[in-house]
Amino acid sequence: MIALVFLTFFLYCGWMIAQRVFAGYGPLIRAWIGILFGLAGMMWGVALFSFAFDFTLLSHFCAALLIGLPVWLMSYGFPKKKYPPQAEDPPRAISLAVIVFFYLVAALMLARTFNYHQGGVYAGLPNFSDLSFHLGMITGIAERKTFPPEYSIFAGIKTAFPFLINSLSAGLYLLGLPLKWAVLIPNLLLAWALIFGFAMVANDAPLRKGTVILAMLLFFLNGGFGFAHFLDGSKADPGTFTCIVDNSMYTTPCMWWGENIFLGNSVCSHMVNGRATLAGWAFLFLMIWLLGKALATKTPKFFFISGLIGGLLPMIHTISFFCGVIIALTWFAVYFFTAPKKIPYIKYSLFFIVPLLVLSLPQLFYWIFPHGAGATGKFMHLHFNWINKSDLWLWFWIKNAGIVSVLLIPALLSAGRDKLLFYSPAIVLFLLGDLVQLTPTAYDNSKIFMIWYAFSAALVADFLLVIYARLKGVRGGGVLPGMIILFGILAAAMTMVHDFATVHQVFPEEDLQAAAFIREHTPPDALFVSSPFHNNPITALAGRQTLTGYVGWMISSGLDYEPRFNDIRRIYTNPDDFKQLQRQYNIDYVYFSFRERREYKASPEYFDRNFTKIFSGNHSSLYAVSGKARRYTDSGSSKRGFYSMFSLPQIIDVGR
Repeated sequence: MIALVFLTFFLYCGWMIAQRVFAGYGPLIRAWIGILFGLAGMMWGVALFSFAFDFTLLSHFCAALLIGLPVWLMSYGFPKKKYPPQAEDPPRAISLAVIVFFYLVAALMLARTFNYHQGGVYAGLPNFSDLSFHLGMITGIAERKTFPPEYSIFAGIKTAFPFLINSLSAGLYLLGLPLKWAVLIPNLLLAWALIFGFAMVANDAPLRKGTVILAMLLFFLNGGFGFAHFLDGSKADPGTFTCIVDNSMYTTPCMWWGENIFLGNSVCSHMVNGRATLAGWAFLFLMIWLLGKALATKTPKFFFISGLIGGLLPMIHTISFFCGVIIALTWFAVYFFTAPKKIPYIKYSLFFIVPLLVLSLPQLFYWIFPHGAGATGKFMHLHFNWINKSDLWLWFWIKNAGIVSVLLIPALLSAGRDKLLFYSPAIVLFLLGDLVQLTPTAYDNSKIFMIWYAFSAALVADFLLVIYARLKGVRGGGVLPGMIILFGILAAAMTMVHDFATVHQVFPEEDLQAAAFIREHTPPDALFVSSPFHNNPITALAGRQTLTGYVGWMISSGLDYEPRFNDIRRIYTNPDDFKQLQRQYNIDYVYFSFRERREYKASPEYFDRNFTKIFSGNHSSLYAVSGKARRYTDSGSSKRGFYSMFSLPQIIDVGR
């Protein structure tokens, strides 16, 4: 309850700021801006005080004062002014479309994020891969309370991953909200803000009336021609279609690695799966909308707030910050060279650039740049042809971007000056995404390409209306545009059926029991050793640190994991090396489960003979191997010296 009151307070503060700053705008617009202002205030307010007080209740209380006092003064200390209407909410049809798409996204999030079923926690494919990574950040920040946070999956290293959406959820979790809802409630708020933000950007773009809903359809139900592989494959094997409803991994029409299809669907592959991406896009669309209004009206307020939002982005989502900077620089350049008077644009651009740099540079130099310089993988390096493995360049993009890529060139050729100005940042984004790899994992560039695709979907939607207008009056003239739209969304429809129909077990019952014990009976700053598997209950649910984690996350984060991987293998396979490695890393606990036995062919006999077993289940056990761990058990800080999984009826609060 306290967590919901705290979140509601920040949302109310955001609403009150939007009421004042955007007086004269429609209530939906103000609600959209207010939600994002409130979430940004909670994320950054708590983060700033956590540098002084760690991630504690005191930091949260100070953040509430920091945001609340100015809002109170703004509301009651200064007289309210009446402003003439400046912008109405989008038309009812667009508002209804926002509701429909939000319902679709929310249904997928609620159905496939956390589900307790038949003795374990299950998730759909969009969440199966990276859910545990985000949970580890949330529980780790809340349990350990150190700030700036360290990686749960790589002890001793300050995290450079944009963590603010996870620290927001960590705050809700710290204040008593169950872990499931600490994840889902911010996700749902951001999903609505993202969908509404895309609609607002498309609505204000110099496009034909009626473009917005069609653009939303093409963007949120995007997919390439992966469905054709299913149709073609079913001729030889009618069982091909079972991939849609079975638990196959990465064999959907929008994400089929074996067929060189990687772009993914904006909802399934990015919004539901990536919390940082979800948050980043939500704020990015607000920034784009504000910057578009600023350039159109030459209003300093819009330039300043747009720069403010952009400056807050690096540790919300670094790639969205990168995209925002590229969009702003491109628009500034094209408007500067096409405007009859140059000097005003230089002056107005400063209202954007100054807050952007003041807020973003400390983040970049404190978190992003130092990590990139010391990373083992390459950050920001030339790499042509993105992730294409085997196809000709043009065919790869036709397969991945589908009907939008086919119609994009004719759409550009038919576009007028204003539309080309609007679309110009997308060209730069595409070229950079195809020539420069931002992170050690090439797939991360998909976040850039999806922003390119957002602009492209709007432009192609406008072009489809041109086709429809020219065929209007011709018998059956609506069939061609209808078939084009069908081909544009069929892959996404099939992928969503797959994601609604399939589930994967993330945590079996015994993992939940182990996590509950670890959370209650071990010190928050303890260091654990386990095999580096991705759905690790130690990090994801108990919020403790392990020596290293899942290899995919190590590579994408640019962490030098191989020495630790080798040392973990020595711990489990060569008992003679354990004492030296235990002292080297200050290891407190060693975890044994079926995973360690399977991966290392390891036996716990050495640990049974030499250390205290404090947890035992059907397939897992935990050993206290350091003086600190044994003292913690002996002192009574731990509720039991020895624990059996059957003695704790309570299941960790992730989704009962």
